[in-house]
Amino acid sequence: MQRDRGWLIYGTGRMASKLSGRAHSEGLDVTIAGRNIQHGQAIADEHGITFMELALDRPYDASAALERFTGIINTAGPFSATTRPILELCLKHGLSYVDLSNEHITHQAVWAASPQAREVGVTFVPGAGLGTLGAEILAREASAALGAIQEFFIVLPRRDARSSTPGVRDSAAHILATPPPEPNEREPRAPPPPGAPLRAASPGAPPPTAR
Repeated sequence: MQRDRGWLIYGTGRMASKLSGRAHSEGLDVTIAGRNIQHGQAIADEHGITFMELALDRPYDASAALERFTGIINTAGPFSATTRPILELCLKHGLSYVDLSNEHITHQAVWAASPQAREVGVTFVPGAGLGTLGAEILAREASAALGAIQEFFIVLPRRDARSSTPGVRDSAAHILATPPPEPNEREPRAPPPPGAPLRAASPGAPPPTAR
């Protein structure tokens, strides 16, 4: 089938809205997708684009429609919950993948899946527009090394006074809850088996939920 529908932006939060609005204003063909119909349709109406319902636990509902796209841009955090199922969709349907993740565990999963992507003839790019990943990993490593840190602050310059979105807060929590890899584990780890979520290996850490 001819891929004539541009890119699918997955997520119905603030970043999805900003990205889809800017892409559409530049003349790019984008469609917004997600499980939250109300938020997704509101974004679509605001920017004059199309919304497509896509629940990651029911991807077969949109399987035929996905064949029309060139790739998926994942904006929905925590990415430890959304990366794996979207990567599987991309490999199944021959779609390229881009995300905005600051979670190093998902970067490793995307890197590990890159050989499969090359075989399919698509490209996987984690961490586009990389933000606080480096600072959050540094804080986590410092905490593990010093062992006595009660709290720490990561200062982010912002253009407005709005607080971080729930997805951003969930992503940061998963980054900081993940134990630092051992020196011999610095190479990208293989992703978990199909259907298994990527999650922080920390006792008591809340399980992620796909968005």
